[in-house]
Amino acid sequence: MACWWLFTVFAIGHGFLVCPGGAAQGQGIAIDTDAAVQKLAGDHSREWVYKKLIMIMGYSNACKEGEVYQFFVDHHLDIETCVGSKVVHTSHTWSVAQEGKLDLVLKIDDKPYYLLFKDTGTVHSMMLRERSDSKTVPTVDLEFRLSND
Repeated sequence: MACWWLFTVFAIGHGFLVCPGGAAQGQGIAIDTDAAVQKLAGDHSREWVYKKLIMIMGYSNACKEGEVYQFFVDHHLDIETCVGSKVVHTSHTWSVAQEGKLDLVLKIDDKPYYLLFKDTGTVHSMMLRERSDSKTVPTVDLEFRLSND
């Protein structure tokens, strides 16, 4: 069953996960930049999974699919992506800033994303929203799950 994030414009992260049939689950979390940094990287680092990295057994560095982001407290980011059946490691920098009164923005290198968190029970989720300024280019939402969930 596919669910969609629905956010109000009154406060960052306040919203509901809306599922077919109109069911709403959980509440978003409104946090400041320091809390966002702590939530992203923890005390040393945290791994956020966009797509589970599926490795091919018996082959070194061979994979089927996946994309994993590891945020470190020193504001570097390691991304592992399965490209052409090989795991590709890339390094980036990141920062979190307040935009206006309502939004948190995560910059990976120089690319901005609106940053949203959601906790439902023991499941911790994050969404990076790449908002489009054009009616012909869609807004892109990347949904992550904390890897130890």
